[in-house]
Amino acid sequence: MVAKPGNPDEYWELASVPTVDRAEYFRTVVAETHLPWDLGASPRHDERQEYKARVARQRLGRMVLLECEADPCLGTRGAHELDITEGEWVAVLMNLGGREVVEQGGRRVDMRPGSVLMWDSHRPAYFEVIQPLRKRTLLVPRPLITELCGSLDDVSAVALEPFPITNLLLSFIGDLRQRWDTLDDDGQAAGERAALELLAAALKSHVAVSRQTMHAALFARIRASIDENLADPGLRPPVIAAEHGISLRSLHTVFAEHGESVSGYVRRQRLARCREELLRGGPMSITETAFRWGFSDSAHFSRVFKAEYGLSPRELRRIEPCTHGQES
Repeated sequence: MVAKPGNPDEYWELASVPTVDRAEYFRTVVAETHLPWDLGASPRHDERQEYKARVARQRLGRMVLLECEADPCLGTRGAHELDITEGEWVAVLMNLGGREVVEQGGRRVDMRPGSVLMWDSHRPAYFEVIQPLRKRTLLVPRPLITELCGSLDDVSAVALEPFPITNLLLSFIGDLRQRWDTLDDDGQAAGERAALELLAAALKSHVAVSRQTMHAALFARIRASIDENLADPGLRPPVIAAEHGISLRSLHTVFAEHGESVSGYVRRQRLARCREELLRGGPMSITETAFRWGFSDSAHFSRVFKAEYGLSPRELRRIEPCTHGQES
């Protein structure tokens, strides 16, 4: 470690370490600062050049801020590394330059300059530095975040979108890093709290957008399934919910978010199919057409049809020049 006088940061640089010892030295530094990783050499690094890396650590209250510059390398957090990790941490990784790939929880994120990622210390993970990297990592004890966010279901390789709140978080962390030494105890406590609240807000914004995206995809998938099964008279909300593995309440919530009701959507789609059949004509009667598309009561069908289109099925057939069979 190379300490700079009058500066509380801790620095580790490979320049003064013999080449033969650099790999083990860097592994030790990363384990001490970025949590335990099984580091390996990357085939992307030119072995004809000396490997360069630098790490700086600054404690911001109960949080830890790390600055790292490194040539291409790769690392894994497996069962052994998880076992020897003290405490549970949430890491906010900010790419300041270069390129790095991070994998965790089945997700793979290709990080470019400006990318922001959250990863979890208690799940297996993998990274590879593709191009010489400059990054900043904020390590936060998991309990500090759960106090503000509640339970964190999954922050495994979660890429935070560049929302205004995310950009504010990044700016604040950079500013807090510069001003930390000038703050008294009360100021540092306030700075830590503000950083945590901004992080919680950024995470909540991401979760909210992710939920909206997920609900939109689910809404589209359920509508497509309904459209394929309109002829089934048993197509009711409990059946639809069970088919998609969600609760009846969740089904109604997804439709309500789009200004729809489940039964209303099914009814309108069935009416649209009936109207198409009646306009085309054909041998089927009005009652047979209604039954074909899931209606079980011809009188009810006529009432809802007129309410939807302003005229009854019989009136539609009278005014449209189509060929059809005997009406009922």
